[in-house]
Amino acid sequence: MALSVLRRITSLRPSGKFARSLFVAKNKDLDLPAFGKTLEEQLKEKQVQDPAIYYQVDIGLPRESFSKRRDNTSDRVAHVKKLKSDVNLEKLSRHGKLEIPMDEVRQDWLKEKGTQHVKEIAEHYGVFQHLFGDAYFFPRVPLDVAYDQGDDVFAPVCFGNQLKPKEVLKQPVIQFKSDPDTFWTLVLTNPDGHLTKENSEYVHWMIGNIPGSDVSKGDVIFDYLQPFPLKGVGYQRMVFVLYKQEKKLEFSQLKKSQPSLADRTFSTYEFYRDRQDVMTPAGLAFFQTDWDRSVTDFFHSTLGLSFDKLFQSLNSYFSILQDKRNPFTSTIFQSRSMNAKLISLSWSRSIYTWTNTATRKT
Repeated sequence: MALSVLRRITSLRPSGKFARSLFVAKNKDLDLPAFGKTLEEQLKEKQVQDPAIYYQVDIGLPRESFSKRRDNTSDRVAHVKKLKSDVNLEKLSRHGKLEIPMDEVRQDWLKEKGTQHVKEIAEHYGVFQHLFGDAYFFPRVPLDVAYDQGDDVFAPVCFGNQLKPKEVLKQPVIQFKSDPDTFWTLVLTNPDGHLTKENSEYVHWMIGNIPGSDVSKGDVIFDYLQPFPLKGVGYQRMVFVLYKQEKKLEFSQLKKSQPSLADRTFSTYEFYRDRQDVMTPAGLAFFQTDWDRSVTDFFHSTLGLSFDKLFQSLNSYFSILQDKRNPFTSTIFQSRSMNAKLISLSWSRSIYTWTNTATRKT
């Protein structure tokens, strides 16, 4: 069998793709392996790009010096040895009474691997690709964002956690550490929720020229606008990006007073491209949100929009079909009653005819 197949292959006159397709057409009953793809087809399928032309660029703050990282490592090793030699900690751990300071653990995590982990999470969610294109950055400055829920309860913004629009109605509390002589810009943008323009964003909040870390003293370029994901579209990403400025900047050309969605069309790529010489992305935090009833109130109250309901309530339909004072004497009711009588009369005649016919046959 194999020899006959080999003879058929060698006896084919045509060459190239036509020969292969002709052979497959004549031997449909044979269980043959699929023909391999060319190198060009494989690269196109895998979307392989030339690394000399297409490559990612780190646009963030520089990494700490080697000497400083070495000092941090030596301090951490000495601290670990000290904890291991503490007998009291071992006893508390054995009896389940050891309390771990989570704030200190988080700070240690940020110093060691935090920036790398946050960068990988952002890449997983496509944040860098959809905001900065082929650029990325390591969030060197930890950015703490939390929404006040009342009664000393806060909803934190981490790295992709889920928050409902009703939980983020008002602007959040922002905290980060910085020198008092520096200036910063904070931007909250939504790359998934533009209603009319493809591959565009809505800027929900922007504050520039923040002195030190006091957000309240910065220049408000765009007032805070709550997320408004439409019903049925799924989750949308709300991304906080913190930029470090080289100097105090002028943002008057971006300011808008009215809460118009058209004026809030935004592009992080263009915003950073025009100011890449005077600002550097340094901090990052984002959450995901989907529709709830507060979004409907936002469109009606904040934007002043109204929409006709697709389906009216049952009472509204019933009130249209009858006269409330004389419900059984209205024209519509009488016409419907007449139609019902005619239908019932035709049914009775049909039943009478069928009964007589069946009786005669018997």
